Amino acid sequence: MVVVLPISHVDIQLSHAQADRFLALGGCPTNDAVVVCPIRAHPLVDELVTKLNKVFQSVKVHFLSTECEDGWPRSCNHSFYHACKFMAEQNQPWYLMEPDVVPIKKAWLKDLTGAYQTCGKLFFGVVHPSYAYKNKEKIEFGKHLVGTGIYPPNVFQHSLLINYLLKQNVAWDVFWQWEISPLAAHTDLIQHNWSSQNYRKDEAGQIICDQKGALGVAKPLRDDAVVLHGCKDLSLYQILASNEPATKRRSNSR
Repeated sequence: MVVVLPISHVDIQLSHAQADRFLALGGCPTNDAVVVCPIRAHPLVDELVTKLNKVFQSVKVHFLSTECEDGWPRSCNHSFYHACKFMAEQNQPWYLMEPDVVPIKKAWLKDLTGAYQTCGKLFFGVVHPSYAYKNKEKIEFGKHLVGTGIYPPNVFQHSLLINYLLKQNVAWDVFWQWEISPLAAHTDLIQHNWSSQNYRKDEAGQIICDQKGALGVAKPLRDDAVVLHGCKDLSLYQILASNEPATKRRSNSR
């Protein structure tokens, strides 16, 4: 399993926190990583790769030759499309791990890889309802595989719509949902808290958070999640770091 890490100048702080968390959990010494680097992030990539080289068996950097400065979702679509083109040549399944994905448990990648290998589907991740708004009413229109998930080596063999992605003003995971959802397996190992922030413990010790923006998802951290997607600040990293000593003591006492 290759871990693909798209970066941007906007989220570089999250990427560094993610790399530090990889190291804190013991790294992934038998796995390779690919950093997908847009033009504006070129000056920022060396420091990050120095950290990642301590985490993974090898780290490649795929420098994008063209830039898209249109913001979400077109910039993300641009990065994803070119990541798919690059990974089609690597002949391995890959986990697209966006900067707002936080590793929770030590065996996060082993668990995800094992679940993917036994799921019987080409794509793997969170299958989530798709919503639109009409006259301020929230309407569900199908389901999509959330973008941060596991993909087969050559995505182009399984999607025609991806060839039209760069012209779209909708995020790729929703744009191609009718093609990909039937080919995807859902997992609870990835917790989807899209656009969340301000993680903290409540009086019972449960880790809770707030949504960021009207469409954010703010659910308590589940025990079965090995990674969490959607944390837009450093608060969850801080909570997890504060938990580490107690966790290690409990492990050593078993």
